[in-house]
Amino acid sequence: MSDLQIALVAIGLLVVGGVYAFNLWQERKLRQRLEQAFDGRRDDVLLNPATEPAVTRVEPRLGGEPKSAAEIVMAPAAEGADPVIEFAADIEMNEPVGDAALRELLSQLATFGKPARLLGWDDRAGTWRVLDRSAHGDCRKLQAALQLVNRAGPVHAPQLNGFCDAVRAWAGRHGAQVEIADTAAALDAARELDAFCGEMDVAIGLNVVAQAGAAFPGEQIEAAAVAAGFGLEADGLFHWRMPAA
Repeated sequence: MSDLQIALVAIGLLVVGGVYAFNLWQERKLRQRLEQAFDGRRDDVLLNPATEPAVTRVEPRLGGEPKSAAEIVMAPAAEGADPVIEFAADIEMNEPVGDAALRELLSQLATFGKPARLLGWDDRAGTWRVLDRSAHGDCRKLQAALQLVNRAGPVHAPQLNGFCDAVRAWAGRHGAQVEIADTAAALDAARELDAFCGEMDVAIGLNVVAQAGAAFPGEQIEAAAVAAGFGLEADGLFHWRMPAA
């Protein structure tokens, strides 16, 4: 083996050794940071014993008047459509909308590529209610709301115009009066909202693994989520919502 070959081998060994030492240093530094972030001395809601709720005996008794089906199936939405994130069409009828007409409108609202919802004014409760296909059409005042932005981007003019045309056509068939917001302003707002969401949107994935293969009790998971400000929603997942200003 020539002197040149020996020198090249020595240089290669030094480079490999340097890379190995650098990786060890990086691994040690990362481990120290993780230990600081997940210090075992911190209070962990998931690992602490759950506090047993106080048990109170409740004697059976007859309740008040039974709720109607409409009260049961309609979720509260006290403020109606959200003007910041939704485009709304206000619909007013002389008579209750009726079940068949309600389902017809709900079917049409689901065809525009953006989340949409239908709200009905509950005269007895004095609040808006979210209507679904199982609701009864006993409302005279409705709001059809189309979400301006989702992960697919902002609403486009054909989608918004199709939504407006469908609501107007439905209102014409059922003798309703309809008032619709300005579409040009809504399209501008949708683009601005989409840009804002793009700047603020952050997706974080975190896996929590129990020690020794143990399982986390559902009660502790719920307690930890609620304590952190998350709320259980209709999709079965816990969501954190920024409080309204």
